[in-house]
Amino acid sequence: MQGGYELITIIKGAIVALSMLVPGVSGGTMMIVLNVYKQTIEALDGITYGKLIHKRLMLKLIIGGLLGLFGFGWILLYLMSLSKVSMYYLFMGIVVMGAILLIRKISFKHLKSHHVVYLVVGIVVAMSLTYLPKVSLIDFDGSLIDKLLLVVLGGVVIAIALILPGISTSYLLLVLGLYEPTLNAIKTLNIRYLTPMLGGVFIGILLTTRFLNWLLKKHQIPTYLMIIGFMIGSIPQIFPGLPSNQGQLFRSILLLIVGILMMMLLDYLSQKEDVTED
Repeated sequence: MQGGYELITIIKGAIVALSMLVPGVSGGTMMIVLNVYKQTIEALDGITYGKLIHKRLMLKLIIGGLLGLFGFGWILLYLMSLSKVSMYYLFMGIVVMGAILLIRKISFKHLKSHHVVYLVVGIVVAMSLTYLPKVSLIDFDGSLIDKLLLVVLGGVVIAIALILPGISTSYLLLVLGLYEPTLNAIKTLNIRYLTPMLGGVFIGILLTTRFLNWLLKKHQIPTYLMIIGFMIGSIPQIFPGLPSNQGQLFRSILLLIVGILMMMLLDYLSQKEDVTED
């Protein structure tokens, strides 16, 4: 059975990586609903101190992430091109069920009336991202230095959006004008593009994980409530509108249910899995 649980973790890594390709869907949200968020933050925070913790867990997540990104990313993008509206309903099911599952992590006996403020703030911040202009704010055409700095900035954005739930990596890259270049670099394994981006990811990790890990340890309830607010507030980013015909309606409802059931299954299997391993 141990091998089966390791496979589950690899699948989780693939799901997180694939979610990052969809504008409006948050990689951080996926890590939370898949029950690997806290351990990932601790591991990334440990790196900033020169320590390696949760090594086996992180290795399996990285393997899954690479398989998802480079092995199955094109399949997801192809399915999105066939039926974008229906596929977004799949992710809606995942996020909605994930928020419900996350609520169970909160100790309600320690909940105070003022804590609702953190939930509201999370919702407002995430919803405000919905109204960012859906056009490139930065022109990717320019000098080599300009492009290099922009790619590094894209890496920082990826790290922050991956770590902060409710913030979509792809959506912010779209705003920066880096979405298409990044997808093309992944498809073609463009090392000259991906290397500075990975440098930006590392910088983003240094900027955010230590503070977030401190919040999770010292102010767990407010932090979880704000994260739930991020997740709820991100739903308008994901909602693609009502299906336009009966066939699309059937597919959308079916995929919504699939997303919900998939999260319930992964949550059930996660209860049996040791995610604190080193």
